[in-house]
Amino acid sequence: MLKKFAKNGIFRSRFSRDRLVLCDRYLSDLSPLIDSSYSHELSFLRAKVLVHRQQDIAGEYLRQLIESPLPDSIHIRCRLLLCDWLNETRCETSTTIKQQLDTISNSIKNLDTSSLSLIFESYLAMAHFSDNEYQRLNQLFHSPMFENKRLLITRNQIEYNKQEKLDPLGRYTKVLKRSLDMDKKEIDEQKKLQYSYLISTLNNYLICLKLYSNISKKQQINQNISRDIIKNNSVPEIMITSKCLSYWFTNSNNDEVNKTLKKNLSHIPTYFFLPFVYQMAARMALTNDKLPLSFHSILLEYLSRCIIDHPHHVLPVIFALTNAHKDAHINQQQQPPSSSTTTKKTNTTGVIQLNNEIYNDARSRAAQYLLDECAKVKSQLVDQMRKLNDAYIEAAYWDVSSTKTDQQGKDTNGKNPTFSKHLRLMHIKDFHQVAVPTITIPVANDGIYKNIETIKNFNSEYAMVGGVNAPKKILCHSSIGRQLSQLLKGKDDLRQDAVMQQLFTVVNRLLDKDDLTCQRSLNIRTYKVVPLTQKSGVLEWCEGTITFGDYLTKIPDGAHSRYHPDDWTAMDCRRHIHKSTNSGKDERKRAFMHACSKLKPVFRYFFYEYYNKPSIWHRKKQAYAKSVATSSIVGYIVGLGDRHVQNILIDTQTAEVIHIDLGVAFDQGKMLPIPETIPFRLTRDVIDGLGICGTEGLFKNCEITLELMRQYADTLITIIEVFLYDPLYQWQLSPQKALQLQQQFDKTGDSVASSLNRSSGKGSMLPSSSSSASSNIGGESITTDTNKMAERLLLGLRQKLQGVERLNQMTIKAHVNMLIQEATSIENLSQLFAGWQPYL
Repeated sequence: MLKKFAKNGIFRSRFSRDRLVLCDRYLSDLSPLIDSSYSHELSFLRAKVLVHRQQDIAGEYLRQLIESPLPDSIHIRCRLLLCDWLNETRCETSTTIKQQLDTISNSIKNLDTSSLSLIFESYLAMAHFSDNEYQRLNQLFHSPMFENKRLLITRNQIEYNKQEKLDPLGRYTKVLKRSLDMDKKEIDEQKKLQYSYLISTLNNYLICLKLYSNISKKQQINQNISRDIIKNNSVPEIMITSKCLSYWFTNSNNDEVNKTLKKNLSHIPTYFFLPFVYQMAARMALTNDKLPLSFHSILLEYLSRCIIDHPHHVLPVIFALTNAHKDAHINQQQQPPSSSTTTKKTNTTGVIQLNNEIYNDARSRAAQYLLDECAKVKSQLVDQMRKLNDAYIEAAYWDVSSTKTDQQGKDTNGKNPTFSKHLRLMHIKDFHQVAVPTITIPVANDGIYKNIETIKNFNSEYAMVGGVNAPKKILCHSSIGRQLSQLLKGKDDLRQDAVMQQLFTVVNRLLDKDDLTCQRSLNIRTYKVVPLTQKSGVLEWCEGTITFGDYLTKIPDGAHSRYHPDDWTAMDCRRHIHKSTNSGKDERKRAFMHACSKLKPVFRYFFYEYYNKPSIWHRKKQAYAKSVATSSIVGYIVGLGDRHVQNILIDTQTAEVIHIDLGVAFDQGKMLPIPETIPFRLTRDVIDGLGICGTEGLFKNCEITLELMRQYADTLITIIEVFLYDPLYQWQLSPQKALQLQQQFDKTGDSVASSLNRSSGKGSMLPSSSSSASSNIGGESITTDTNKMAERLLLGLRQKLQGVERLNQMTIKAHVNMLIQEATSIENLSQLFAGWQPYL
């Protein structure tokens, strides 16, 4: 009981010194009452408390424990704790820590499978140490001091070459030679040491993954095993996986690195790498190099395993790369009609000829190779998924320009338009092997998928939901009788949104790993995005949602016009603010304040309208506040921009917010013609929904979210680094797109007017055409400029996670307060683009 209390006191209150002191007192006062057989455990717990209290005597106390006769498990735990202490206090050199870890490495060989968690903890400690040393040396090699040393060696080499010709046996020549040899030897030894740390880091992390899978299997067999044995390490498996991939991708030409991956990957379950399958697939290539230890050979072999084990998760990614070049072929067919009879016939029926030739670039060949390998085992699945993808692509590009529809997307008879019976989508029947692509299938660690919701057929009717590229809302009938709405988009690159949803999913896993955030149900609402080609895709339709802008300002029944009919309309406010766009800051501030005075916030009424029972109303207000808090902090960390009122959905069932159109991320909103000056959207109507306490109530859950983000700072940086260096992912905002994002409002006259073309009631439109970003799915490598931008962005990300803003280091509370002040500042809001509607 005392042992349990002490552990809880440490892990749940690691930032509370008072409770640690209390725990120490209980250990001292009650230890005489405990059976002597537990004395070793109590001594270890006391050492742990001293370490967490940062007491100077902790190190000496641990050394005494290590010298005393202890059971192997306690002995190893004491050494691990001592390594943590030495690493944190920096009171010993890294050599001393390495000696302790080497002793641990030898000791764990004597442990059996009942001590898997301790073995995992030991290898994780060794991996962390090697990782930190590798990073330290890497920073050293990129430091100005090391650069100066290299320049000095270069100058000395030139000087030595001259002296060797003039006086080869002279004293000065010998001194130069000795100095050069010493400096070169020192650098060579440091590089060899860094290299050894790299191999050790990869090897230990990969062993951790193998141990983690063994622990998971043991948990399934023996339910008595605690599910917190991994959580207590504060390092989820997602971090280990991202670290391995990051080092592998960075050192893909290193034979020893590839050898280490080859040796370990065959024993590691494929489900660990599913969150990064797109980044892995983006780097694959089928080359003439048949070496078994080449990067591409190992990657293709592992991806082939991933497809066989988890086809519903991986095959859509591979098909998207195989079909990447079909857009250009389709666009050629949709050019203005020629005199050709064939063209006229095609235009009449609406049927598009799809080019199924495999392009000769290395990535396309690799994708086709994987499909062929999968077809040997799952031929019917591959065949049905190929037909489904072709049907989706054809329907996405199907020309609807001749279809006459009203503002609600209805035809002249008041009905939804229908697809041509010649389209491939109308011939999809009973595809029992293919899962509905827009549903999220839980990952089966054992690779056995049962009772998957598959595709039965599609409705012939579709709905136009507005947008430059005419996206279509279609209805899919599943094998269990559900009718699932999907959004089909052509001429629109959805990869940016897919990658951001992928990142949010990873962040949700981190939130789920932490006790505080898990208990408070803090997470980000996500939706499924499935790219089909370079410029087409299908998205999950968020049922039961309405855009923030539609609820507030939709004509004629928006909340502002219903509750304050005498106020200015959103259009009036926009015009008033737009007049001062080219004026000075003071004039823009006055215009903004005047517009705000003419339009009162009304979002509080949303909860009265949808939740008329007090208990439900209270729960939904809490859900809304938590959702806004979590999405705001995560959005700030990843630099999510373009958060105007049509890019935020509100779920009418749960009151949670859903962010859509994620094409502006990683602080690219600051690159817009009118730069964004706020960290996230926290305008008057958003605050109005938080209740009487405003940002001082449940919204302060963002402090817990930010604390978690800081705790997993290294993990987040590693994950985002993998995304940023993805050769297919263009996160930088092109000048054309930056201009388009803010010009699109000028073309319609008002973003509110554009909402008239959106659907209402049961669902709302997902990412608009502004999410389009030109992406090149060729085989070219990342440019130097992109690398420099990525490095700059990662530096800014580290500063955010360290609480550094404007060169000021802040606590979590101060950081959150600063962000709230920035987001609600009249000075900042008044400088925003008028189409962003900062007055709402």
